[in-house]
Amino acid sequence: MDYYHDLNILKKLIFEYEEVSQRGAVRFFEKTALLDIIKYYSEKEELEKAIAVCDFARTQHVSSTEFLLYKSRLLAESKEWVKALDCTTDALTFSPGSIDLKLLQAEILIALGEFDHAYDILKELYQGSEKEQQLEALFLLSRIHEINGKFRKMFFALK
Repeated sequence: MDYYHDLNILKKLIFEYEEVSQRGAVRFFEKTALLDIIKYYSEKEELEKAIAVCDFARTQHVSSTEFLLYKSRLLAESKEWVKALDCTTDALTFSPGSIDLKLLQAEILIALGEFDHAYDILKELYQGSEKEQQLEALFLLSRIHEINGKFRKMFFALK
């Protein structure tokens, strides 16, 4: 994973963040620094710590939906589907046009078995997005068809 900061700076940032979070000290972190810390913990599979950094980041960068997106992904990775869906829904109130958030929301809905809602989101995304997002939407649509045993539709979506 690429970091915005080199490894020495990253280690210093992590140390400073842990000092702040454990001792309640006050320090403002740049967005890129917090993203690096989240990526670091995520790579180390310390998802709870990564989620805690996302929450901390939201207190410092209130208008940024990027941290809600990261938190949603981390919660989904942890298979905490309902929390991930709630987080994604919150993020969509701030950024209703975010294709990444909508794709993640559809993926979470599929995991929860809410295929009709996911299908509606993906159909809308397919019709109004760029080719790369259309491909992601088709892939998720194929998953819905596969889960429901509609293999011809699955192959058609993948084709």
